[in-house]
Amino acid sequence: MEEILEAIIVADGEDPDVELAIFDNILIDRDGVEEFQRADLPRLQNVFRIPHVIVTEAGDRIEGFKALLIILKRLAYPCRLVELKKFFNMSSQSISQIVKSTCSIMLAQQGNLLEDLNRLEWLTREGIEAYAEAIYTKGGAINNCCGFIDGTARAMCRPSVDQQDYYSGHKKVHCLKYQSVICPDGIICSLIGAYPGRRHDAAIFRDSNLYQQLEQKAVFGNDKFVLFGDQGYGLLELLITPFPGAPDNMPAQHLQFNQSMQVLRVAVVTYFVGAAF
Repeated sequence: MEEILEAIIVADGEDPDVELAIFDNILIDRDGVEEFQRADLPRLQNVFRIPHVIVTEAGDRIEGFKALLIILKRLAYPCRLVELKKFFNMSSQSISQIVKSTCSIMLAQQGNLLEDLNRLEWLTREGIEAYAEAIYTKGGAINNCCGFIDGTARAMCRPSVDQQDYYSGHKKVHCLKYQSVICPDGIICSLIGAYPGRRHDAAIFRDSNLYQQLEQKAVFGNDKFVLFGDQGYGLLELLITPFPGAPDNMPAQHLQFNQSMQVLRVAVVTYFVGAAF
């Protein structure tokens, strides 16, 4: 099937049947689960305000819709440029330029939605309450936790400059760090970065102004909703962390709290760890 599909794609890039063949391959992940319906793709192009034609810095010219297909395929981890080269019958250099240019357009148009919770019109009090109820119903120890905060380090090649800044002593690699807030339904409602690999999660949290956003978005008079994160963040009114100490020397209530919240956190954060950037 792969050979037939590649032959069709190589044969004629303008054939509408080719587009459908590309759709069928892109929209199905390695587990056979559809990530998007075909009707979703024009909507995605419209939402991200991708123009009809994109011209890269290197002079590559491509239809915006096809650039979106390349982006979706590129982000379907794992997917290397050499695989895309064969799939789209294009050079890896052109694909890299197209991905870079299209991502820049998407971030310029809608990237601010990931930087400030106050810009998310859909994140209302009713929605936050529903998230908190979902976490509590699934066994959470408290009834006002609406999401989980976590950081991730994305490994990179050793840079030619500022090597110490990008080296994480904890991860033992050069990397970029990102901070995210994840809702219980898997939606990443905040994603901030990149930061040099040596930066601590707590320092990134302070610089991100996320706490100030929580004060505006998650406080309704005496009703306050919180995020749950690991101990590296420190305990704040709107950010809770596990009780410190070894489980063997911990009061039963503290241990139960840690276990119940950690199980839910891992279940949600695993989604973020598997996401490709």
